[in-house]
Amino acid sequence: MRAHRMLPVTVVLAAVLAAAPAGPAAAAPPAARGPRVVSRHAILVDAGGGEVLWGRGSRTPRPPASLTKMLTALAVRASLDLDGRVAASRLAARQPSRRLAVRRGQRLTVEQALEALMIVSANDVAVMLAEGAGGSVGRFARAMDAESERLGLRHSRWRNPHGLDAPGHRSSAFDLAILARAVLRDRWLARVVRMRRAAFTSPSGRRHTLTARSRFLRGYRGAHGVSRGLDREPSMVEHMFDSGGGVSEGRSQRMLRTTIGPDDAATVGELLRELGQGVGTPEELRDAAIYWSAAIDPDMECADLQTIAWLLRDASAQRRVPTAKRDRARYWAAYLEGRMAS
Repeated sequence: MRAHRMLPVTVVLAAVLAAAPAGPAAAAPPAARGPRVVSRHAILVDAGGGEVLWGRGSRTPRPPASLTKMLTALAVRASLDLDGRVAASRLAARQPSRRLAVRRGQRLTVEQALEALMIVSANDVAVMLAEGAGGSVGRFARAMDAESERLGLRHSRWRNPHGLDAPGHRSSAFDLAILARAVLRDRWLARVVRMRRAAFTSPSGRRHTLTARSRFLRGYRGAHGVSRGLDREPSMVEHMFDSGGGVSEGRSQRMLRTTIGPDDAATVGELLRELGQGVGTPEELRDAAIYWSAAIDPDMECADLQTIAWLLRDASAQRRVPTAKRDRARYWAAYLEGRMAS
């Protein structure tokens, strides 16, 4: 497996609070050494006022990959009601990973589809929404260009709703920062992009569990989203976020962690592997189970352990999962929740 390397494009939206001077006699503290930025195209923006605080190659058009889905979400919000429904066409069902693995004819509410779009970056759902809102991917792409022009994105051209490589499909760090602020101004979308996990049952009767795989969203306290993407290299194109205070306000940050012990971590990891490989485990739970079977650690952040506990709870409710595994999943979910509460 090729390693993902960081990073052609980075956009950071930061909430900045300037400290009041202590007085004329106060000596200026030594400048703190900042983090090393390896991105060739990056921008730092004050999320409140929109002031550009720093940039590097920020107006150079680049393939935006799955960050395209920010504009997809905004265009869909402008044209479809959340309680509306969209259906999976043959084209949608054939989209490559990352996917929700919808089947042709399966239906989702627009609310469910947007959650899948923004939390797990589902390419098949992006096509479902584009066809539902525009009638076809081509017509929706033209609507994206119109919305892009309305927002003042001068370095962007859009050819599809998911961001997979296409000639002429380009955006810049500067334009993506504008997009991110627009997403965060939509209260419903702002709530969704902060979610680490969601679960729903589609109108077609399929149960879906969504788990965000963003290490930044899971590991940085105060992270608000917004989106991430991979290009063909494959290298991470961007990790966008709005830091709601935190170190930018001069307050120290402390991650909440829970220790569960190496033996317990190994046992839970093995159970997750069994669930991920089990024929009775729903498809939408398998990938998450396999992922967390490798990621579980004796000393983990509470948010990650809670995600694993939720996953085990979901597995324990699946009738096709063997009874013994359901019982074990229920037991270990309760154990992890107890450890976090202690």
